[in-house]
Amino acid sequence: MDGPKASQLIYEVSVQVDKKIVVEWEKWIVEHINQIVSLDNGTLFSKGHLCKLDQSFDSANETDCSHIGFVIHYYSNSKQCLNTYFDKHAPLLRKDGLDRFGDQFKATRRVFVIEKEITAPPPQSSSFGYVF
Repeated sequence: MDGPKASQLIYEVSVQVDKKIVVEWEKWIVEHINQIVSLDNGTLFSKGHLCKLDQSFDSANETDCSHIGFVIHYYSNSKQCLNTYFDKHAPLLRKDGLDRFGDQFKATRRVFVIEKEITAPPPQSSSFGYVF
C-alpha cells in the first residue's frame, strides 16, 4: 500500500450540463482537459479524468432530468503547480467555456489533498500463492 507522492492534489471540477448542449460540450471538454494537462509542457498536472454521472445510481437527483452531471479530476503534484494554473491560466480557460456555452452549464470547484492511496493486493492462486 504505497502512499501518494508528497502533497499530491486533486483539483475537482463538478459540472451540471444542460442536455441540449451535452454532445457539443463533451467534445469540447475532452479538448479542454487535454489543453490543461499539457500546460507548461505538462508540468502542472500529471493527468486528468473525465467522469460522467451514472444516473441509474444517483437516486438523490432523480428529479433533475434537464442536466447531466460530470466531474473532472486533475492531478497536480504541488500547491505551487496548482497556484500557477489558477494565476496564469485559469481565467482565460474558464472564459473560453463561458464564451462557448454561456449559462448552459454550472461548474463548482474544490481541491483535495490525497492522504492515502489504497490498492488491492495482487491476485493469489490457491495452489501457488501469488500470481506474477
